[in-house]
Amino acid sequence: MNSEIPEELQQFERSYCDCGKCKAACKSMPGMLAPGDIKAIANLLDTEPDENFVAGFFAASEGALVLTKDGPQRIRTITPRQKPDGSCVFLTSEEKCSIHKVSPFGCRAFSVCAADDINDDLSKLAAALMLCHVDSEYKSHWDDCDRNNSRTPPLMERRANLHRLLAAEDDTL
Repeated sequence: MNSEIPEELQQFERSYCDCGKCKAACKSMPGMLAPGDIKAIANLLDTEPDENFVAGFFAASEGALVLTKDGPQRIRTITPRQKPDGSCVFLTSEEKCSIHKVSPFGCRAFSVCAADDINDDLSKLAAALMLCHVDSEYKSHWDDCDRNNSRTPPLMERRANLHRLLAAEDDTL
């Protein structure tokens, strides 16, 4: 197991799918990072996870809206930056993930085409969001991205692009 990945997240099986539907996510809505992901990616790329690296390769996302006993609360997340065409900065021109070995939690724990049990998906997401919410280094990286104007496009825009690409995939089947 990757030592940078928090123990709470190591239990989830890695996705290896690279079908058209899963690549649609890479082309429109890169997966969220969990604590430890930035350090693992920096190590793979043989660099330091400093503010310039973080803001250069990652973006602050508005994250998930969760309902707590105190009412709705937003848990901010980090994703890979998107190129002008909307694709993940780590997606090569051959449509391969250049960091697959240490890909972000949202990429390694989910696949678009899998018919996973919704309860399994929710437990994965809940575990990751809880860590994002309490990890001070993660929060600091989010602030680095935000301070450097490295932000994701609005969630509704990213979702619309994903749905458009998925519909195109359905048309090719």
